Amino acid sequence: MAIKRQEKTNRIVVLLMAIGVSGILAACGGKSKVDSGVAIRPNGGVIAGGTANIAPGQDGKAEGSSDNKKDSEKEKVIKNICILYTGDVHGSIANAGKGDFYYDEENLTYSSLTGYKYELQSQSNAVFMVDAGDCLYGSDYATKDEGMAIVNLMNEAGYNVAVPGDQDFMYGMDRFLELSEQSQATYISCNLYSKENGVGLLPSYCILESGGVKVAFVGVTTPDAVDEKSKSYEAFLNEDGEKAYDILYSEEGDKLYSAVQKAVNAARDQADYVVVISHLGCQVSEDMTARPEPLTSKAVIMSTKGIDVFIDAHAGNEIESELVPNMAGETVVLTSAGKNLEAFGEVKISKSGKISAKLIKDYDYRADKVYELEKEYIGE
Repeated sequence: MAIKRQEKTNRIVVLLMAIGVSGILAACGGKSKVDSGVAIRPNGGVIAGGTANIAPGQDGKAEGSSDNKKDSEKEKVIKNICILYTGDVHGSIANAGKGDFYYDEENLTYSSLTGYKYELQSQSNAVFMVDAGDCLYGSDYATKDEGMAIVNLMNEAGYNVAVPGDQDFMYGMDRFLELSEQSQATYISCNLYSKENGVGLLPSYCILESGGVKVAFVGVTTPDAVDEKSKSYEAFLNEDGEKAYDILYSEEGDKLYSAVQKAVNAARDQADYVVVISHLGCQVSEDMTARPEPLTSKAVIMSTKGIDVFIDAHAGNEIESELVPNMAGETVVLTSAGKNLEAFGEVKISKSGKISAKLIKDYDYRADKVYELEKEYIGE
């Protein structure tokens, strides 16, 4: 069920019944268990796997299948596949643009994002929800239970996939892994790995399917997480102060590009579309012809191929939709929703294959269960 705010009186009235995830096969609910780089879903629906051995010189293997599909589900008519995304939320429950994570019913919230999802579903669209990192830390709401409040909100909203950003490690690696297990979203990253054995801590990619169309999501985590000056650096150390975990990259960018390309290739073999969810950030330059810095989203796009959409976060930029050429000269849609729930993004893939992206900064409807949870956390 969703609720609409009254503009003048702020009274809440019931207006819209919640729509189930109609037509979606392989929803990313449940937990992933990683064994030699392959994440296996208990429901058999989600293909999640990829480059397990991501340390330099090691190759991974992607496996997975979705054999238990129902013919009746395949036949459901889906108008569009819509990907709703957030990034750099920084523990916000509502748009924090007015100050210190200010909560106001006039602001965007997780409940309004969910209400928007319900509206899209009511129009026969399939909807996937993803986060591009830095959602678990940064506000009193988030830190009082070390991220669990945000996980609960995202679970109630129905997130499918998430990528860890540097601030998501602020409670320590063990706590991040606990939260990722509690999350109904599948956490993915193609360049986060264990130093002990070179095996990835998370699946490199996840494939979701709706209406017979498979969309692969590839995760990328910023190397800033392991910068010694970063507050998240300690999460990557063991009790002896030595690195137990790491992010695969090189200052020139080639190792990062290779990790992304390897995951994209494996995912592309099994999917119709490949969407990268990145916590890298994009530099803003007046010279649009200048080569971007090596460890940014644009540099990854320009140094790889096979990506259709690139959802970015980390820099806090608002990029509604920018076409960036890849190494083959093909255009990739780059989009980023800014920070602190000032906006959320929508990527739309039409039946004809047309891809578009936009940012939503205001929406009137709220999903009532998420709304009640928000009110509980802010103590109202």
